[in-house]
Amino acid sequence: MVLPTFVRQALAGDPITVFGDGTQSRSFTYVGDVVDALVALASEPRAIGEVFNIGNRGEISIRDLAERVKTFAGSDSPMHDLQRGIVETVLHASTRGAFTRVALLIAANGRV
Repeated sequence: MVLPTFVRQALAGDPITVFGDGTQSRSFTYVGDVVDALVALASEPRAIGEVFNIGNRGEISIRDLAERVKTFAGSDSPMHDLQRGIVETVLHASTRGAFTRVALLIAANGRV
């Protein structure tokens, strides 16, 4: 749910959280279009055994999406990159407890 999160953060003036370096990309599609395509394919005998990519050809990086949201919202929210800490959190999750996981994530991103 990246888009609603970015919008909420931008409207509140909170830092916009981007996981990783922001170069990962997404292709957003309206769910109604996907349902229509699936229904059409389900009733098409020539579709049996075939592979289909139902989606949007327009791709956008997560960082570009965050920048667009900031622009449309008229927000001065800073970008907050979470490039470290996620792996540390996962690795320590089973042995350290919730408080330590949160502390590791915050410390890894310089917000102690």
